[in-house]
Amino acid sequence: MAKAAHLPEHVLVRRFPNLGHRVKKALGKLVSKGYVARHPTRNEMTYQLTELGIEECRQMKERA
Repeated sequence: MAKAAHLPEHVLVRRFPNLGHRVKKALGKLVSKGYVARHPTRNEMTYQLTELGIEECRQMKERA
């Protein structure tokens, strides 16, 4: 996963079978808190980690 990757919602939903509605709700929360940014594309909305999101991932990794 590259830092500059923009993933469409359906790719994220596919990673968690039977939890599609929860993934969509979680994406909304992550966007509102500034961890993830939305990027409109021609056909659909894509999502990318922000610098704040990347830093939070680093901190979580260090704690683990």
